[in-house]
Amino acid sequence: MSDDKRYFTVAEANAMVPALEVRFGKVMRLRAELRTAYDALDRIGEPPTADSLERGGGSDEARRLRGRFRGLLEALTEELGAVEELGISVKDLDIGLCDFLGERDGRDIWLCWQYGEKSVGFWHEIDSGFGGRHPLVETASTPDGGRLLH
Repeated sequence: MSDDKRYFTVAEANAMVPALEVRFGKVMRLRAELRTAYDALDRIGEPPTADSLERGGGSDEARRLRGRFRGLLEALTEELGAVEELGISVKDLDIGLCDFLGERDGRDIWLCWQYGEKSVGFWHEIDSGFGGRHPLVETASTPDGGRLLH
């Protein structure tokens, strides 16, 4: 296991949940607003693409809508970047799924949290996804801060 990875105990991951709830509340709102902004651009014949969003011309409405879309996209990118900077891996935006790197029996695993859950209650192997989640049971106490999981 590499030293440059950030490992979380269950307690450390759970300490992040309140902040994640707030951030993913914003993410969900921003995504809804982005869908609305996308539809508005599409209705005027300007579906957002990397090229069309950089365009400066067009009607006042097109410029306003492109600016709004860019602002929303930037805000979404910042929210997700803030989560990733904490060492948390965002796995699925549609359901607000995040993984925290953990350790079980000397190997890397993911501690799994989904938006709306009040705590981290599941884990899965590194190479399996959401469908491979197992209920989490942490040992009472270990010398390294409770990283052993069963």
